[in-house]
Amino acid sequence: MVRHVGNKTFILREDVWTDTTFDPETMAPVQVGFGTEAYFDLLAARPEWGEYLALGSRTLFVAEGTAYEVVEGETGPVDIPPTRTTTPTEEVAEPVVEEPVQEEPGGRLCLGAGMMIPLALAAAMVWQRLRTPTSAP
Repeated sequence: MVRHVGNKTFILREDVWTDTTFDPETMAPVQVGFGTEAYFDLLAARPEWGEYLALGSRTLFVAEGTAYEVVEGETGPVDIPPTRTTTPTEEVAEPVVEEPVQEEPGGRLCLGAGMMIPLALAAAMVWQRLRTPTSAP
C-alpha cells in the first residue's frame, strides 16, 4: 500500500509506514515512542511533521537528514530539533489602482449592429428588383 503525505511517499512494510527516502544501509533511525512525552515534544517542536506522525503508531520518516521511527512503547531520550522560528515580515499592502479602460472610437460593433448591415443590403436588393419593370414576352 502506498500513501502520499505532503511532499513524501510512504510504503506500508511490515505494518510500518516507511518513507521511501529512508535508506536502512546508511541511516540509523531515532526511535520515538508513540504517544510518549518525547513524541509530543517532537510534534510541538516541528508541527509540520504532524502529517507524517498522523499515519499511525508505527511510522518511519526522514526529515532534515535524520530518520525518525515511531514505535510502540517507551524509548530512550530523544534529541528534539530546535523549534523553527520565523521572523514575521511586515507586508505593506499596495493600493490597487484601477486603470480606466478607454474604448477606441469605432472599435467594435455590437452583434445586432453587425447583422443590420447585411440585412439592409438584402432589403435594398429586393426593393430594387420589385421596382424594376419586367419586360413582357
